[in-house]
Amino acid sequence: MGLSTGELAVRVLRQQRAAMETELQRALVVYKSPLEGSPRHGDVRWIEGVGADRVEGLTGVLNMGLCEIAELFRVVEEYIKALELLLQQDELLPIPMMSIVRSVQEGLLEVCWATDPSAAPPLRAARSAALLVRTVQGNVSPLKWFPGSDAKLAEVWEAVKGAQTLLSGLGFEFRFDKAEKLVTSLTYGDGGRAAVKVNITEAATRYMPGSERIWEVGSGATHSRNWFTGGLDGPADSIYIMAVTPIFDFADAVVDSIHGYVGLSTDAFHSKTHFRRVALLRRDPRQASAVGQASYADYAAARLAE
Repeated sequence: MGLSTGELAVRVLRQQRAAMETELQRALVVYKSPLEGSPRHGDVRWIEGVGADRVEGLTGVLNMGLCEIAELFRVVEEYIKALELLLQQDELLPIPMMSIVRSVQEGLLEVCWATDPSAAPPLRAARSAALLVRTVQGNVSPLKWFPGSDAKLAEVWEAVKGAQTLLSGLGFEFRFDKAEKLVTSLTYGDGGRAAVKVNITEAATRYMPGSERIWEVGSGATHSRNWFTGGLDGPADSIYIMAVTPIFDFADAVVDSIHGYVGLSTDAFHSKTHFRRVALLRRDPRQASAVGQASYADYAAARLAE
């Protein structure tokens, strides 16, 4: 007896997680030993030309940005595992599934934003610094609401000031909130401004064309909007496909960004990812047969045209 569509969805998601792990390990190797001509190699050459007194600091900023990206991937993996668990339930649960898909997309869009191979080195440094600042500052607001957290909050403010002092000493410039305490964006030289809070709508349009509306659709599930929750219809197979196939599009985009940055080929990854995508799409009786037979290149072109 063959796999049900839900079982198939779990299998291809697990395969995709393993494939992503392999690609990230490959990328990490060449991040540490940059390939000649890659944007990553260009970042290293740029840092060397900024001045000997800033080489260590700017290298550290990019490496801290890498740590923030690794954390994003860790969280995304947890979401994917949660989606796999939902897919294995006897009851079909499309609302939480689509909420998870939205969270996965948001995390991977931030990775694309940070690793954008077309970004000039000063802008990438500013984006890495913005990720760091966001993490440090992010502790301020929640702690205000916990009783007895004054001492911890004071430590956080010291960390905020310390991060600002460090980055300012390296040449970063800030814009602050109305209270002039928390950074809202950073620049390095004339390399462009990096917001501490990534504009996800803009990022989706730039980095995931053809999938940019998934985040908005997912908001209907996340925020319990009746236009979404009350409008779900169709066979179970189609709902499984709706929830899982966007993950493959997100994976395509983030690997294009990361591998474009470090200088690795994406062809094999895209081919294998598309094989998994097609395996699911062929389960949808309403899907045009041509979609299930198209090559990845044809599919990507059609997605871009959308």
